[in-house]
Amino acid sequence: MNAARHFRRYFSPKRLENIYSDKIKYRATVGMDRIAPKAFEDKLDENVQLISQKVLSGKYKFTRYREVLISKGRRKEPRVISIPTIRDKLALSAYHQFLQSSFGETVQEPLLHTIVGDITQEVLSGHFDGYVKIDITHFYASIDHHLLLRKVKKKIRKSEAIHFLEEAITTETITRVGSAPGRGKNKCGVPEGLSISNILADIYLSDFKEKVCSRYDVCFYRYVDDILILCNASDASKIKDLCVKILKSDFALDANEKKTMSGEIANGVPFLGYMFFDNKVGIRPSAEEKLEASIEELFRLRKRQTISQQVFAWRLNLRITGCILDSKKYGWLFYYSQLTDLKILFHLDWLVDHLFCRYGFEKTKDIKRFVRTYHEITKNVSGSNYILNADRYSIEEKAEILSGIYGQEGFDKKDSQTVDNLFKAAMFKEVQRLEYDIQNFS
Repeated sequence: MNAARHFRRYFSPKRLENIYSDKIKYRATVGMDRIAPKAFEDKLDENVQLISQKVLSGKYKFTRYREVLISKGRRKEPRVISIPTIRDKLALSAYHQFLQSSFGETVQEPLLHTIVGDITQEVLSGHFDGYVKIDITHFYASIDHHLLLRKVKKKIRKSEAIHFLEEAITTETITRVGSAPGRGKNKCGVPEGLSISNILADIYLSDFKEKVCSRYDVCFYRYVDDILILCNASDASKIKDLCVKILKSDFALDANEKKTMSGEIANGVPFLGYMFFDNKVGIRPSAEEKLEASIEELFRLRKRQTISQQVFAWRLNLRITGCILDSKKYGWLFYYSQLTDLKILFHLDWLVDHLFCRYGFEKTKDIKRFVRTYHEITKNVSGSNYILNADRYSIEEKAEILSGIYGQEGFDKKDSQTVDNLFKAAMFKEVQRLEYDIQNFS
């Protein structure tokens, strides 16, 4: 099927309804148009018809994105995230699937877990003793529109599809506070946080690997703009210099001099929140500190009685075990389950016990433990009853969680569809908190 047919298929009203149900329904946030999820869903048929008509006719226009700043820590510039309206988010999700179908042969979107597993296996094999880690300065904001569109047009020539992409990447991101500035265009970069942001990054850097691997015997790993190259230590400095040169000349990108590094694996390789050594896999101290701060914040909220005891225990266990929802795994330890140095897990269990004593709370028997969770994840995740698996809860159990933990009472507990919708909405909010604990790991 050619790109034009894919385009029509992904923007059919029926396909848009399915994408909304699968991808948007429980993750919708209010954009600059201030239309709430319920108001959008009440007119879903009308909305999907409008999106389909406008996109396929090449007349789709985006509402400006809402700016959200995500802290990256003290003395660091915050990450600017662009939040689209629900309508735009749905259209972008469909376009993401269209790009996947068009670039499936040349652009891969591997899971983080898969990349980490491959690196772990290669590092522990001892085949390479050196590494190069590349950090790109302001990557998303530096993507050249002309270069990006030229690469996209190698696979997609349909003018309406190109128009949609041009509109998506040139739409401004503005703050909600105060009066809106006069409308302009974003002339460089791809807004970060859109469903198409990562795949556009992959398309933009798709031939970078070949330019390096054709000259040296290396193993090359990339997750968006995080790049790790395993190599012979004697070649590491030369490969680093080559990468910096290629990024500048061929991609109009600058390497961050402070974070771009090379060295010996035995001294530790920081990548994607992990620390890889020649004989073990650990976790970067900053990743551990972020989780510790998240756990202690729960104790503070409980101490101030901002949250109930039931919510406190529920969220603490979620921090420890993560959860399974819609067959997907979420949480800190699911992400870091490939570590081999387990001292940190014993420390985290000690920390939880210490915080109970410090804040004067009684620790009940239902509080989970990190070490036990790790072994359940690595040896028995499919059959585990220890890890919170939201997919296994009955309607009665979901209703009990909604009323007993979240204090929701105004619903018919026998109405399975309503209960399921409310439960998923509550759980996806918890998932957002879990995902925050593993953000900004680079």
